[in-house]
Amino acid sequence: MAMENRVIRPATDDDIPVIMRVMDSAKLIMRQSGNTQQWEGGYPSETVIASDIQRDGAYIVEDKGIIVSYFACLPSPEPTYHIIYDGQWLDGYCGVIHLASGDERLAYQRMI
Repeated sequence: MAMENRVIRPATDDDIPVIMRVMDSAKLIMRQSGNTQQWEGGYPSETVIASDIQRDGAYIVEDKGIIVSYFACLPSPEPTYHIIYDGQWLDGYCGVIHLASGDERLAYQRMI
């Protein structure tokens, strides 16, 4: 697939069901590669995605109108990263990209 067919746009509530399928595909890739510790217990949930959307930080990547990837880019502070071991945050503003995922059917392709 050519990169010119891909569009990044803000996610909407209507996108949540497809985003969840993309998340499930990403979880499958993680499990198959031996990552059994991350994204457990229903995380990320529809509630998490809806919160990202409400905070204007949720984005999807579409390829020819099909959602193939999701990511959230949110301003700091991000509570998940409040404690940093063996280091510290630099002073100033930063953003956090989290929940980056892609559809496993496209795993052989470079997503972004």
